[in-house]
Amino acid sequence: MKRGPAFVKRIPAKNLLAWGIFLLLGIAIYSNTFFSSFHLDDFSSIKNNLAITSLTNFKGIWNFWPSRFLTYYSVAINYQIHGLNFFGYHLFNLIVHLTSAVFVWWLLRLTFLTPALKEQRISQKSELISFFGGLIFLVHPLQTQSVTYIIQRAASMAAMFYILALCFYAKARLTAQNDAKSSRIFYWLALLTAILAMFTKEMTITLPFMILLYETYFFKQERKINWKSVLPFFAMLPIIPLTMKLTQSVDFSQMRRAIEFFPEVRLTPLEYLFTQFRVILTYIRLSFLPFNQNLDYDYLASKSFFDPATLISFICLVIIIVAAIRLRGRLRMISFGVFWFLLALLPESSIIPIKDVIFEHRMYLPLVGYSFFLSCGIFYLFGEKKEKLAIFILVSLVAFYGVKAHLRNNVWKNELALWNDVVTKSPKKLRGYCNRGYVYQEKKQFDLALADYEKAMKIDPLSSDPYFGRGSILKDKGDYAAALTDFDRAVALNGNSKVLNDRANLYMELKQIPQAILDYTRALELSPDDPDIYFNRGNAYAVFGNLDAAIIDFTTAARIYPKNDAVFFALGNAWKDKGDLYKAIENFSRALVVNPHNLGALHNRAVAYCLIQDYGRSWDDLYRLRAQGGDIHPKVLEMLQKSSGRKQ
Repeated sequence: MKRGPAFVKRIPAKNLLAWGIFLLLGIAIYSNTFFSSFHLDDFSSIKNNLAITSLTNFKGIWNFWPSRFLTYYSVAINYQIHGLNFFGYHLFNLIVHLTSAVFVWWLLRLTFLTPALKEQRISQKSELISFFGGLIFLVHPLQTQSVTYIIQRAASMAAMFYILALCFYAKARLTAQNDAKSSRIFYWLALLTAILAMFTKEMTITLPFMILLYETYFFKQERKINWKSVLPFFAMLPIIPLTMKLTQSVDFSQMRRAIEFFPEVRLTPLEYLFTQFRVILTYIRLSFLPFNQNLDYDYLASKSFFDPATLISFICLVIIIVAAIRLRGRLRMISFGVFWFLLALLPESSIIPIKDVIFEHRMYLPLVGYSFFLSCGIFYLFGEKKEKLAIFILVSLVAFYGVKAHLRNNVWKNELALWNDVVTKSPKKLRGYCNRGYVYQEKKQFDLALADYEKAMKIDPLSSDPYFGRGSILKDKGDYAAALTDFDRAVALNGNSKVLNDRANLYMELKQIPQAILDYTRALELSPDDPDIYFNRGNAYAVFGNLDAAIIDFTTAARIYPKNDAVFFALGNAWKDKGDLYKAIENFSRALVVNPHNLGALHNRAVAYCLIQDYGRSWDDLYRLRAQGGDIHPKVLEMLQKSSGRKQ
């Protein structure tokens, strides 16, 4: 009882006050996000991701995305606690963001204690600068994509470990002379958190270089770098590329997941690099003036270094880098902030082409450098003689950024609001229309959906998505011939597993079973672990009369995802039709374990019990069926009454 209060007293009241302000501001800014819906990659990463349905499925989560294992394990924890309820996912993301902001505050405080800064005059303002640095990182509107877009917790979680590794490293170096034991502990903690970062998101590969940069700026003495402290981090450098290479989870030629397929034209490494010169300047502009934020920027690629916009952007970046080098002596924190910003961007803004050239969530970690730059820069400029003015400016910026972030979060409240915003800001971009069309389709607003799909076709006639979307609507309307034409077009443009599976479903409606089986088989070649496709093909085999093949597919589907009662029900029916009533009963029972309200399984198990003359259990199932509002077929009831000699 005494230890708790004593421990609290050791935490300075001003620190508790700073954390309290962080907490209140974070909750206020993100209060309108707790029930925001899933978006874009959330569906494949969370809603439809079978790997996260069990906390013991380490292999499945690892195989889903090895270099982001911790990210997806955190999603699995969310799923186990509250299923697909949005609140828990958003709460977790906000906690990560608040924690990261506190770590930014801590890193700034530690940095002002380093040999390079502790004697400088600006260190006298270290508490104020650290507080505002953490606040700017917390409230900046560019952070909303990493916090509110649920699966982009990959960026915020990775940054949290990344920043904490720097904090532990700084603490280890600061205590090295006075407390060797504590220094070793902090150093090992830095190594551990560095490893955690590297299994959260790939952009943390820059961490060894950031450690070197930090050592060079704040601990280097007499032109000598303490390589003994730095080199163990460089020994970790192969972790991410080796993980991606050995697991073959990433296509290095396009820096994308190996299971994905995108038919659009790719940029060469040089074209991507030239484009990034402009993108980085856009990121800088958005840091200072976060206006017209957009999930899906319409950003034309730079095909030549000598394009005027590309060349001007390159010159501007060179000027920024040269200025940062020259400022290192007297404005060290500003210089460091610039290089943090650029180094943190390097994995996604260099010569390795990524499908999307610009995304706001890539700014989460670079904004640490911006927070250093802005908070220190204003105090360098006004702090000595006009401290109140510096505080006023920073308070005004925090308020401005906070309001902008809260308003930006309104866009993420649901799919329609988000894609309306994208279409308004990127009217020539395909993805906004396709995704808004799908939202309209889900809402049964088919005319609006068709209009969006047709706009998308005009933007990019070679994209399969709008044809697939329109085909789905035509299928729902019963126009199977027109739907098949659109599905054929979609398959020709991009024969991915989803398109093939849906065309196969249409073939089933048309009673063209062999064609359906062929498409399901092709789909499984592309997605060999998709239980839904195995289930669909099993149904096709059952209709076709190939019960052995149907049983194999149903069994495979059940092994991959054992929480689908429909699979066990279908498997039970297949065994019943094959004449093995005991295996039929076994699978009907498994279906009822998963879903006690599966009336079909209850009905058919009653029939199977009757056929093996287990009349007691058959009547028990009949009563359960009636109690749940189900009906038993009159002929089955007649058979049961005659066989058992018992009336209902």
